[in-house]
Amino acid sequence: MSRVFSIGWLMSLAFTQGRVGAVLAYPLCLLIVAVYAHCGQVYESPDRSGMVIFGRYRLWVELVAGALIFVAGTLIAFSLIPVLGPATVGVMAVVFSLLLWLGIAQMGSAAMAATPVGSETPKGDRWQAAALAQRPGTRFSALLLTKQLIDSLPTGDIAVATAADDRLLRAYEQFGFTAGKSRRVYRVAS
Repeated sequence: MSRVFSIGWLMSLAFTQGRVGAVLAYPLCLLIVAVYAHCGQVYESPDRSGMVIFGRYRLWVELVAGALIFVAGTLIAFSLIPVLGPATVGVMAVVFSLLLWLGIAQMGSAAMAATPVGSETPKGDRWQAAALAQRPGTRFSALLLTKQLIDSLPTGDIAVATAADDRLLRAYEQFGFTAGKSRRVYRVAS
């Protein structure tokens, strides 16, 4: 949990083009990393140049976590009104919302909205690999970390992910995943 800020920055660098995009995406990346770090699902490579979010796929947990973050942010904003005034808190809320939306735009809203499980995904215990990120200028540590996590799954469990683009879809297929609809991929552990 102590490396959340650094891992959030690594993620924002990996998923955007250039420093400006990384700065705009950082609040969103930090929020994502903080939620999953709290659940114990953020993994960082030993050389600290790669990361992945990996854990049991439970859509309802992700929705509840998102709702809790929204409620906590709303309560914090309302608690600041007596101290800062409604106009200042309103401006801060608008600026923060804009930064989150800019972050989503920088990272690719289609990839962020895609679910990794579809009708083609086999039934069974599912584990999601998400936000696989590699620091620019470095190679393979995030992929090796993800491979190690998938190889540790019990036989018959299913690893699921969503490829952000066709190039990554081909990479997943080379990694032993089966392609599904909407760039979803899965791999049954053996």
